[in-house]
Amino acid sequence: MRVCSIDGQIAVVTCVDMYLSMNDWLEVDRKASIENFLKLRGSSGYFRCIVDGDGSIAAWSCFMPVVPLHARLPQFQQVYYASDKRGLQAARCVRILHRDAAERAISLGLRTIISQGSHMDEGNVFARLLEKDGWERRGHTALLRLPRQGARLGAGRTFFSR
Repeated sequence: MRVCSIDGQIAVVTCVDMYLSMNDWLEVDRKASIENFLKLRGSSGYFRCIVDGDGSIAAWSCFMPVVPLHARLPQFQQVYYASDKRGLQAARCVRILHRDAAERAISLGLRTIISQGSHMDEGNVFARLLEKDGWERRGHTALLRLPRQGARLGAGRTFFSR
């Protein structure tokens, strides 16, 4: 598994179809979803995917810098996440993409990253996975407070070292 950017029309359609296949409740429009994906990718959206050894997309995410109405500083907020993996592979995908997003947020000078679970995840499994990786959790929402860019973490350590 490797993390990469989402390039090309086929990858975009694959990601949109993966996301839409998870939805069994809300009304959606595939064409509008693809158009909006492309708009976000062209603006400030940070799109990443995990590619399996066979070249197929296993999971993808989009994070964006957002200034909430109740705050003055931007935070990095998850806008989309989808994966067709189950069990340990699914957990690994969540961890990998969120660590990648955290590194990007640090490089942008952002101090907070927010990941909202899904209305379809009634057990808050997604947010609980992030909680095990050091995030704070309340219900389906996970929050990670980030160090400032260039913060010293010690030799051989990363932000996620325990």
